[in-house]
Amino acid sequence: MSISHRRLRESLEPLAGSLKKIRLSRQTPCAPSLNGYVLGMSDQWLLLWQFHDFYPDGFTIVRMDGITSYRCGEYEEFWTNMLRQENVATELPSMAIDLSSTKSVLRDLQKTDQNFIVESEAPDKDIEDFYLGRATRIQNTQVKFASFDALGQ
Repeated sequence: MSISHRRLRESLEPLAGSLKKIRLSRQTPCAPSLNGYVLGMSDQWLLLWQFHDFYPDGFTIVRMDGITSYRCGEYEEFWTNMLRQENVATELPSMAIDLSSTKSVLRDLQKTDQNFIVESEAPDKDIEDFYLGRATRIQNTQVKFASFDALGQ
C-alpha cells in the first residue's frame, strides 16, 4: 500500500459507519465520482450506500486503490442535513459484507440471493465490461456467474 493510499484510507476510516455524506473521486471513465455514506472498508474495498440526488441508489463496493480523493465538507454536510430532515437518510442500513478479500465479498453477495453488477474498470479501456446477474459458484480463482443482458436474456 503506497503512503498516499494509506493516508487516504486513514482519513476515510472515521467516516465509516457515520451519517456523514462524502463524494469520492476515482480513476475510472464510467463513474469518476460517487456520493453516499461509507458503511465499511478494508485495505482493499470500500462499501458505500450510494445516493443520486435525493434518492438512495443501492450499494456499491469499490476498490480502495481506485479512489484518488474524497470530499466531506460544507456541501456534503448540507446534503446530509437535508436528507435527514426529509427522512430519507436518518440511519445507516445494515449491509453484512465481509470486505477482507475479493472472495469474501463475492461469497457474501452470493448469500444475498440477489442480482448484482460486476464492472471491470481496466484503466486502459474507455468502456468498461458490465455484467448483471448472480454468482452461482465460487472457487479459489474462478467465479461462475449467471448473467443476463438488458433484455433479460
